[in-house]
Amino acid sequence: MMEISLKEDKVLKKVLRRWRRKKIIPTQIYFQELELAGEIELNSQKESLLKLNKSDSSAISFQDSDQLLLEIIWPHFKTQYHTRIIKVIDNHTYQIEEPSEMKLFSKRQDYRYFIETDQNLRVILNDQSEQELTVVNISIGGLAVLSQKKLAAVGEEITNLMLYLGNHQLAIDARVCYITREGSFYKTGLSFDNDKWPLFSEIIHPLLQQFYPNLKLFGDFSLDSIYEIYYKSGYLRLRNETEMLANFNRVMETTVKVQDYLQYCLNVVYYKNKILLAASNLRIYNRTFLGHHLAAIPEAIFDTKAKKDYYLSIYDFIINHPYLNYHLAYFNQHSSWQQEMLKGFADVINNPRIFFYDTLSYFEFAVEDLTNLEVSSEYQCQQLDDATEFIKYAAENLPEIENNCYGYNESEFSLQETKIFYELFNCVLNRTLIGIYQGERVVAYLIVEVFSKSLNFFDFIDMCRFHIVDQNIDFAKVLPVIFKDVSKIFKKYGKKRLNLFLKATDLSEKLENVILTFNPLKVFSAGRVIIDKKGLITYQSLMKLFL
Repeated sequence: MMEISLKEDKVLKKVLRRWRRKKIIPTQIYFQELELAGEIELNSQKESLLKLNKSDSSAISFQDSDQLLLEIIWPHFKTQYHTRIIKVIDNHTYQIEEPSEMKLFSKRQDYRYFIETDQNLRVILNDQSEQELTVVNISIGGLAVLSQKKLAAVGEEITNLMLYLGNHQLAIDARVCYITREGSFYKTGLSFDNDKWPLFSEIIHPLLQQFYPNLKLFGDFSLDSIYEIYYKSGYLRLRNETEMLANFNRVMETTVKVQDYLQYCLNVVYYKNKILLAASNLRIYNRTFLGHHLAAIPEAIFDTKAKKDYYLSIYDFIINHPYLNYHLAYFNQHSSWQQEMLKGFADVINNPRIFFYDTLSYFEFAVEDLTNLEVSSEYQCQQLDDATEFIKYAAENLPEIENNCYGYNESEFSLQETKIFYELFNCVLNRTLIGIYQGERVVAYLIVEVFSKSLNFFDFIDMCRFHIVDQNIDFAKVLPVIFKDVSKIFKKYGKKRLNLFLKATDLSEKLENVILTFNPLKVFSAGRVIIDKKGLITYQSLMKLFL
């Protein structure tokens, strides 16, 4: 169970503002040795009233200044905070102090969907009785059901279950992990024994469609309507219109080809009478999804539900995905509202091991301007087939979440798993490791990544990440060597622009001044966020509190 503390006044005000819209919230009350049931009422005078259940009000009579612990259980997390009695209204109603700090506890590693009775989900015990079980909740990892008799003992396997979800029918094997009584019924928790991928691919789409009905797939709309949303968002006007239109057509052609392969992409629009936003999510590393190409028309920027549903559904998808552990996104100046939102959540979560946010310095160059530079013989670039030394350097110098996200380890560095898939669709994903040498000594590393134009609109994910080993290198001499060598790789794949990324903390004034002498086409700061599954669960819990 993960715990974070909400201490910032503005954060708590957002939570309480949302709670006031609910008006009444059930709560557990802990006082000395007692555990009582009640509810919090937040009225229009911005007062918090605590009301005890009448059955409990006879057991206790609170006095002014009594200290209480309140616990509120939500479907997938709980919150706790300490308060005190400010005023006694009557024998079961009290005015209480608003919290100065609140603790949030996220409970689950996989997202559990709680089922309403009108949702089209059934589970049949396929034995002689053909017993239909009442589904309480379901996740990719398992489900909970109610039955009139015990299905099996804890630890035993059930091999005759049939799951019906919409038009989908799936035979499943499951192991009993707990049994409890709920009135006259037995509640049984079942953990799926099947290989997770078939379950995921069959279950996740209909579940997302039921819980987020406004989210649709790209394939449900014409290319003209998808183009319109990107154009209205301003996304396609960031570069020459002819170039962007050609790129759009290439990207959409690939999107149509791969959209049914949930191992590698999830491309959605939010539709409410018209498309408000569209987003592409692509698996570019072995265990990492990249969120990119999020386009929203101006009015959608202020539509909280559209943004909330998009982020919650995408993170439901990733949290449950058997092959994915990380979500990665970059934010340029065009996506400032997303950058501000995620940076705010990073500040609240305050745990960079699970929710990592930093700033990169971005420099874009014309490839043709870099191919014929005069270079010094003091430094040389060498492509490295063996990444062992870089992986060791990364482990000692980069955050663990960054190394894991980018696959900086022996088994994943080549990205072979992801490459093979894209090659099936005539797409390129190339990673090249370059060592910059001064004599026999490595003074810097470059990770050069190039993707097919058909995988992104304007090459923002093509990049050269610069890792400086020796801070005393002569940048005026080493940069021409780097640019001349790397530009050959970009040119080989038909790229007209070369993107250099540095950590903002690594960018000294001296280095920046040298880079600017090469006349970059663009210079700006780019936000970067990396979130692992624990961070996504915490982030989801916060979104449900705030929005």
